Amino acid sequence: MSALSDDQVRHGYLTHALLAQLYRWWQFYERPESTLANQLDILAENVHIDSSGNAVDSRAAYQAYAESLPQMQNAHWPNMSSMSVDIGDSTLSASLDAKYVNIGALPDGAVMNAGVHYDVELARSDDTVLPTFTKILIAAGAGDGSTEFVDAYANNRVASLVHYYLALLGDPAKRLDPFAELFADSFELHFSGTDIATFDEFAEWVEGYSALTDASMLTMESMDVAENSDGTLTVTIDFEWDGIMPDGTRMEMGTRHVWNVVDDPSQRFARICSIDVTRTRDMASQASS
Repeated sequence: MSALSDDQVRHGYLTHALLAQLYRWWQFYERPESTLANQLDILAENVHIDSSGNAVDSRAAYQAYAESLPQMQNAHWPNMSSMSVDIGDSTLSASLDAKYVNIGALPDGAVMNAGVHYDVELARSDDTVLPTFTKILIAAGAGDGSTEFVDAYANNRVASLVHYYLALLGDPAKRLDPFAELFADSFELHFSGTDIATFDEFAEWVEGYSALTDASMLTMESMDVAENSDGTLTVTIDFEWDGIMPDGTRMEMGTRHVWNVVDDPSQRFARICSIDVTRTRDMASQASS
């Protein structure tokens, strides 16, 4: 049985929107090609950022700071089990821990790692499902002593794409146009017997999917990202699906998604080439599961 409350299911799209932006925060530091413009895109004009006592109080001040940074190898591995989220009427906030790994800060190419704690606040908008950061507090602590650098960019890049897709899918405003940014020029989607190859077909599917429930949420149970020789990424994700039906009944189901993704780091998000969905557990009411 799902541990999610009805409110968590109904507000799940906001949690996904927050995570889409959080994963985008790390990408600028992990790939220079991710561009400062995309980093500024996630920040409110009056954002307050404090990294272990180094503080700025506006997007313009952060831009000047970011432009002065030396290029180093960075990786951020969030501990999602440590994350707590609070949803307000006009704001979102979260707290979580992550492992930070770096090459360049220490001499002779030595690997530095630290435990990092984040407290963030974001402002919601009526114009887009994506919120913007108004506060980012970063406190560094002791690392775990490991000396291996494992690149996190592909994982964080894909995670931001998946969470934005899920935020749009669950958004009660049912905005369709923003999905276009998430698909390659040609794509194929295979959803439990439904094959989709055009954006109009996808829009029709979204409208039908949204009409099935009062609210639904997909919770990521696991994600594996493989980098392919042609530059694409293959992503295997196990999801727990929770739905609140029009009569109030709670339903649940297990699904596995296999995504093929193409990435241009200069764009806001990577893009979907294909999705194949299979059920790992049939839909059932929670009372009977």
